[in-house]
Amino acid sequence: MAFWNRKSRQQPGAAVVSTGMMPTDAGVPMSEDQAMRLATVQACVRVLSEDVAALPLHIYRRTEDGGKERATDHPLYRLLHDAPNPEMTAMDFREALMVNALLSGNAYSFIEYDRAGRVKALWPLISTDVQKVRTNDWSIEYHAEGRTLLPTEVMHVKGLSYDGLLGLSPIAYARAAMGLAGAAEKFGSLFFGNGTNLGGFITMPGKMSDETFNRLKTQFRESFTGLKNAHGVPILEEGGSYTKLGIAPEDAQFLETRKFQRSEIAAIYRVPPHMIGDLEHATFSNIEHQSIEYLQRTLTPWLVRIEQAMRTSLLLPEERDEFLIEHDTANFLRGDTLSRMQAYQAAVQAGIMTRNECRVRDNLTPLPGGDELLQPLNMAPAGAQSEPDARDLFPAWDFRFGSERRASGADKTAALQAMGVTEEQYEALREAFSEWLRAQAADVLRIARRILGERDDSAQERLLEALNDYYTDLEKHVPDQLRDAIRPIAEDAFAQVREQVGGEIAGLDTDWIEGYMSRYCEKMAMRQAHANGRSVERIVRRGGDVLGNLEKKLASWPTATAEQRAMTEAAFARSEAFVAAARKAGYNSVWKSNPACCAACRELDGQVLRGDFRPPLHAGCSCTVALGERMGKDDIS
Repeated sequence: MAFWNRKSRQQPGAAVVSTGMMPTDAGVPMSEDQAMRLATVQACVRVLSEDVAALPLHIYRRTEDGGKERATDHPLYRLLHDAPNPEMTAMDFREALMVNALLSGNAYSFIEYDRAGRVKALWPLISTDVQKVRTNDWSIEYHAEGRTLLPTEVMHVKGLSYDGLLGLSPIAYARAAMGLAGAAEKFGSLFFGNGTNLGGFITMPGKMSDETFNRLKTQFRESFTGLKNAHGVPILEEGGSYTKLGIAPEDAQFLETRKFQRSEIAAIYRVPPHMIGDLEHATFSNIEHQSIEYLQRTLTPWLVRIEQAMRTSLLLPEERDEFLIEHDTANFLRGDTLSRMQAYQAAVQAGIMTRNECRVRDNLTPLPGGDELLQPLNMAPAGAQSEPDARDLFPAWDFRFGSERRASGADKTAALQAMGVTEEQYEALREAFSEWLRAQAADVLRIARRILGERDDSAQERLLEALNDYYTDLEKHVPDQLRDAIRPIAEDAFAQVREQVGGEIAGLDTDWIEGYMSRYCEKMAMRQAHANGRSVERIVRRGGDVLGNLEKKLASWPTATAEQRAMTEAAFARSEAFVAAARKAGYNSVWKSNPACCAACRELDGQVLRGDFRPPLHAGCSCTVALGERMGKDDIS
């Protein structure tokens, strides 16, 4: 970067880099450099610049579900997060930006591009060396160190502004307050340095000779003038006496003036007084509140200014809808250990954060199985409904398992034929469910008998906790028998799609099928375990003869419940596999109603399936899916 002058701001005593010395009513000229010599201004600028620069800055990519993820593969990520140029860290760079913005109201950075037109580096410019001008054709250009720069070569962060083009200098517009603070500081230095304040007076019993007067004056000037000689004890001769005076009212007012100017300058920068060492009115309770307000009212406007300047200057127009540039302020609001743990507990139980997200916040290693959102009660995956019915399994649909009805032979055969599921496939699935549910029933009764047999007041809550642990673990495991029963149903659906599209489908190979089966079975185990856990939990919470009620309910699981689950899962497995394969082939899927089904199903006939909405719609529903038209760009997400 050839033209950028790498010299830093001159240190005190060298030439001042500034727009010039501005006169003040207090008689002390003020400039940005002079203002930085004031302790309060330097403290405010240091607090703001260091706090902004220390916050992590990330580039995020918007995800399809409305969330966001870190875009560490974006070319700008390392520039903004680690080092914007070979000579500075990210903190050095943003700290320099903030110092310029806080003193002059504007911060400029030169954008260096490589030969391919990509951002290669960012170099901060001294704001007082840059001029932003509007040309005769109303375009904007920047003049810096004898060179004219285009708007695409400069990133401009502006503070408070009249016209939106240039920020206002806090030093220029508050120079009266700064000048008064400088005058008070200068007065204090002279007050203590020269010792010109009258601390007392000497009286003599008679008239002094010139020799005695000059000797006494020289003695006091040499022995008691200046800060290092303060509070000395004079030795008088010829009957002289010393009378001490108090602090003059105007000198006492000087101390109040300095306090007021410190508060006034802090207010100009919106910095809480306790953050610059003024603890006169601070307490433990209001300091915490002031720190939160500091983030919301003081830092946030600057963070937004920087983020928006980077977004408009560094991202391509076509990237701005996909990528975000944001500071991470989470650590700024970290409370004490107890407060954090209580907040994490509430966030996890409300389904707002995962357990591993909480652990990462405290720099702990993620745990296996800690990446799922949970909700209260039996800590099942968030998003499930509270009703203990089939909506626990398929939240988007309105059908119930509560009836546990057996389908007649004729009804079952007709339904299976309509769904495209063979009798053999259904029987294999029913047997798999029967074995799985039988094992669950035995485990639940064993847990219940052990805990309820202890007969204490906490037995119910301990039983709920034990069942929660059991079903949380169960939803992670799919029996091989159940997985093997689902596979042929899905493979028949894949084959049907291949036949209808007229050949092989690109990408629908063995690896894709294995991945699909793994994902499907994981979701199936999760929703089945959740539904069973809710059903059992409801019985326990109802109280009374809990063990007897459980035995009565669980007795039907290996039979009636297994049959009903097998019919419903067969329909869902077939339709889900068909939709997935059709989508892989580039086609939409449409609802295909069974004429013998209900009016609601018939209303859905021919409608394009969106999201996760699939047959079956209700208990006994035998609707299926069919191949629709080719997907347009609006259908691909």
